[in-house]
Amino acid sequence: MFKKLFKFGRKKPSVNTESAKRSSAAPGSTTSPNTPEILGEWASISNPQSFKHQVHVTIEPDSPNGFTGLPEEWKTILESNGFSKDQNPQDAEILKHGIELLQEEIVIQKPGKLSDYLIDEDPSLLFGSMVRLDEGACATVYRGVHIPTGRICAIKVIKDTENTAEQTLLNEIGIMSAYKHQNIVEYIGAYLHKKQLWIAMEFLEGGKLTDLVQRVEFSEREIAYVCKEILQSLAYLHKDKLLHRDIKSDNILIGVNGEVKLADFGFCVELVDNKRKTVIGTPYWMAPEVVVGKEYNTKIDIWSLGILLLELLHGDPPHMELPPLRALYQIAKLPPPKVLEPNKWSIELQDFLDKCLRKDPNERWTAEELLNHQFIGTACGSEFMALLVQWKKKN
Repeated sequence: MFKKLFKFGRKKPSVNTESAKRSSAAPGSTTSPNTPEILGEWASISNPQSFKHQVHVTIEPDSPNGFTGLPEEWKTILESNGFSKDQNPQDAEILKHGIELLQEEIVIQKPGKLSDYLIDEDPSLLFGSMVRLDEGACATVYRGVHIPTGRICAIKVIKDTENTAEQTLLNEIGIMSAYKHQNIVEYIGAYLHKKQLWIAMEFLEGGKLTDLVQRVEFSEREIAYVCKEILQSLAYLHKDKLLHRDIKSDNILIGVNGEVKLADFGFCVELVDNKRKTVIGTPYWMAPEVVVGKEYNTKIDIWSLGILLLELLHGDPPHMELPPLRALYQIAKLPPPKVLEPNKWSIELQDFLDKCLRKDPNERWTAEELLNHQFIGTACGSEFMALLVQWKKKN
């Protein structure tokens, strides 16, 4: 009646790429959420703000590594990724941009101030029964109860706001508070408590889509359902010229009734004159035009959706076994990835994937066009995803 194929793990990359692969999946501590980690003050010396060191690197084929002015850390990155000077100038330019991309921190200048969005209440008195769910480099996510209403919420606690770019925080809160859609996680409120920022949002009991990807082999109809729900959120955002820029299974949450919702809007940005050139996102899901430093538009989210589809099929995005720079190089140089076993999957699925993963963004379909694709018409209902959530809870 309910037959699934379950996986026993996830392929491990040959080198330690976890931080680049899934920035929100850093190992958590065993500290209780009731300890001063969440409620106490932290005293620290801040890093310099709005500071960027300019590195001047030029391509020089006759040099030992193919470049001049190369910092030691760049040499290490090239060597650890297996690159020597045996590149033509075009390849060297891709590598140069790839290293810049991996090291650069982009801050989107969104108008306004963080204080404009903060609720003047003490969140430690508003939320109780806190249970840690996940922990990343700069934030911890808890499940908690909103005491006045009894509603279960997810609370993202950013532990060190002094060393987190205010514009990044402002971007996430500003987008979530302004854009409401059935396929976007509902924003509840933001609070500042003892130098820690608490962002409250709806709690989705199924957790990250990643948790299912690692353990379940999805059917085509279930994959079509996930793609349809994400496309609905993207069509909504793209209509207002907003890009998410970090579509991957980690940023998709599943509700107990099978709802599929897009989360994590820290990288979301508005198009300026219909094109952007700043770089941000996660390497393995990144569109080729971003990798090589070209201007881009909403079509980068469509490429990432295609990579997400392959993640649902195979358990990992393409090139996950490679270190980040090598993966970026492959994205730029190789033809678009395809399914590993073509005979196993329908023509409709493979055609949908082709429409998502065209290297020329002008030939890539829009979210609105893809919603009308025949593959999306095969999507199952939310009840099938709900069954997977129930299975996950019991296992």
